[in-house]
Amino acid sequence: RLCSLGETLSPRLASGVYEMLSSTACLYNLYGPAECTLISTFHLVTREDMRADHLPIGRPLPGYICHVLDTHFQ
Repeated sequence: RLCSLGETLSPRLASGVYEMLSSTACLYNLYGPAECTLISTFHLVTREDMRADHLPIGRPLPGYICHVLDTHFQ
């Protein structure tokens, strides 16, 4: 298992990383706002993700609840 966190993981970079990993390895994209924690969500990056413009930030870690708000806190 390999985890990426701290900066945005682009599909292009994820594709390059996958090329260097064994076929049984997993790459996770981790996300967390720096203001409150190091990570709070995770996403297992798939080969299909490489064709997207952006990778998803994923689902909340176990025991976490996440709310995505706009600039009006809605």
